[in-house]
Amino acid sequence: MTLVKQRSRGEYVAERAILVEELGDVLWYLLTLCRRLAIPLADVIPEHNESGRVNVSLVRSDIGHGRQLAPLSETVKDMGIALGRLLSHNECNDTVLDLIRRFWNNYRQCLAVAQIDLAEAIEDNLAKVRGRFMDPMSMELPTFDCGYPEDERLPNWFRIEVIEKQQEAVVLRWKGEPLGEPLYDCVTPPDNYRFHDVFHIAFAAILHWSPTFRKLTGRKRRSNPLVDQEQDGGRAIVVEEGLVAWIFMQAKGRAFFEDCRCLPFDMLKQIGQFVTGFEAEACPLSLWERAILRGFEAFRTLAEKRNGIIVGDRAGRDISYENRSP
Repeated sequence: MTLVKQRSRGEYVAERAILVEELGDVLWYLLTLCRRLAIPLADVIPEHNESGRVNVSLVRSDIGHGRQLAPLSETVKDMGIALGRLLSHNECNDTVLDLIRRFWNNYRQCLAVAQIDLAEAIEDNLAKVRGRFMDPMSMELPTFDCGYPEDERLPNWFRIEVIEKQQEAVVLRWKGEPLGEPLYDCVTPPDNYRFHDVFHIAFAAILHWSPTFRKLTGRKRRSNPLVDQEQDGGRAIVVEEGLVAWIFMQAKGRAFFEDCRCLPFDMLKQIGQFVTGFEAEACPLSLWERAILRGFEAFRTLAEKRNGIIVGDRAGRDISYENRSP
């Protein structure tokens, strides 16, 4: 008797958000292909109207009408077969337009089976592209504490002293007073994680979000009990600390992002998932990228000099390093 062990049996189910994202990407590739081949969308998509837009209500009409639909795996396979024929169109008698139309019909079927509106796939794809590849308009970025009392808002400009003491402990000082408890690497071999508060400082200045920095500086939004509990409370702090630890481990094997001008898209998307349900999910991925890279610039300098001053500028959404006098 032969024993067969199956790897990864049954524990993965495609999440709806993943399907929306993937189908949005597929649509982008389809439309790009039509544009490059100079094929009018009206020749491919019957729902395409004279204004140049797709009538998404017509594409949506296949959803939820009670008719029998094939399993998602079958519709995806059919879409893959249609794509294969399209990519090898020289080997068949069908025209490119016929093959693209067939692919579009398979794509529509996938939308119906997954119960996803075309409008949802389009909007998700546009939001992803804007958040990752376009520089955000400063006036459109969230501030999170506008309208709260001044003592509940993160400071607009601040200088945090970062000082390495004996026994490899790092302490912070703000306005001459200690900020939080001494930090240690707590790992073998040491990796300078004791300087990791620089990332909370970068988040506070650039993202305008850091439950940890709010707690350290006494800027929790207590006038709104719900915000104080859900956005500035213990769970939010744990999420941020866990996120910083995870980012640090990703950077550790990449020379702490030295000479990196951009971060992997998959990493940024995971960060977006990490903060889902918290106000930081409103920050575009390009802003997260800036906060992380600027944070690591300051981290590498601190790791070299062993102390310094980190200046936070919320208005400019930036941080900078200054030498500290002995």
